[in-house]
Amino acid sequence: MAPVPASLTVNFTAQTIGTHRVCYRTATSGPYTCVTTECGSIGPCSAILPIYVDDQTCTAVTYYVYIQAACEDPTSNQGRLAINYTFTPSPACKAYTLVCDSLPISAINVLVAGSGYVSTPLVSIVGPGGAATADALVGQGAILSTLTLNPGTGYNDGTYGAVPFTNGSGMNGAASVVVSGGVVTSVVITNAGVSYLDSDPLSLDATLMGGSTPSVAVLLRPTTDFRTIKSIYNIVTTIPFTSTPSVVITGGGGINATAQAVLAPCPAITLVGCSGDSVSIPSATLTQGESVVVCDFSSPTVNPAYGVSQSGNCLCSCITATIGVSGTNGAQARYYYNKCNGAPATGILTVNGSPSSVVDCIVPGSLVFEIITLGASGTVSYGASCS
Repeated sequence: MAPVPASLTVNFTAQTIGTHRVCYRTATSGPYTCVTTECGSIGPCSAILPIYVDDQTCTAVTYYVYIQAACEDPTSNQGRLAINYTFTPSPACKAYTLVCDSLPISAINVLVAGSGYVSTPLVSIVGPGGAATADALVGQGAILSTLTLNPGTGYNDGTYGAVPFTNGSGMNGAASVVVSGGVVTSVVITNAGVSYLDSDPLSLDATLMGGSTPSVAVLLRPTTDFRTIKSIYNIVTTIPFTSTPSVVITGGGGINATAQAVLAPCPAITLVGCSGDSVSIPSATLTQGESVVVCDFSSPTVNPAYGVSQSGNCLCSCITATIGVSGTNGAQARYYYNKCNGAPATGILTVNGSPSSVVDCIVPGSLVFEIITLGASGTVSYGASCS
């Protein structure tokens, strides 16, 4: 970019009243450019120097300045006050760090179902910066699985669907049953039913299994959700969380249930580079605590899930990077980054494919990967600063 007009304010202490010349140059030798300024009293005074700067460069410029009363001989060093000023450019294309830091709860997983819950317990969600509510669903005796204690004998071979359970304390439970060699070889739950107990000695309705009367009835032991915490639902996040909160289950007459909250990923963001180009990073790419650098002329407007802070600019401190993908042959990953001119870039890399890697001058912190093929992973190696 061509130099643009700017100004440099020089502040000094005048030792005399009247006109002062203020001269400057950007080299340690050669001619000076001079302006004059009036100091109405002895003490603080200032002058404004009309300079030209390249505001799209990263190179600092030192201005060698001296102040001298106009009554002194300009060819003499008599009464000269020397001051050096350094101009550090701040290119218009700024770098902004977006941190994924304020998120809602996407799910609460029951880790230990507990036991003995005769009424709905209280679910408390405790975490920094956030607030949420949720409800617990207590199991009513649905059959989760069965263990065959005795496969029975004398049944007719075949596959039978929706065979009701018998002898239990509950109702409506049924299973798909396979009989081979006269014994029950497979029981798959098709209707979990309600009000069953883990202590129930279950059998199967033989009248629906070929009409045979077995020599020995099958005996099954169920595992049920009776009086356990079956799930946590109706989750409402009123204030997003800055880290994963704890979940505490109390009351309801039961004990030992535990659960774990899962925060949602940050929502998709669209990177609009200083070039005017844009590309979107989809959701699920950035999780809580992760960050990405974007380039723009002013602070970007993003979803409240992100914290935004300025972190320099997109023209200085850039670095050469080789971006690749690893994994099984054909595995793919999509990459996103900002070029050193602030323009976003994206593409797909394929293991042993074309391309399998790219080399570019990138803005530090702006590279993220979206995994396309399970097992693939993005790779990056950094070289020297961009030339």
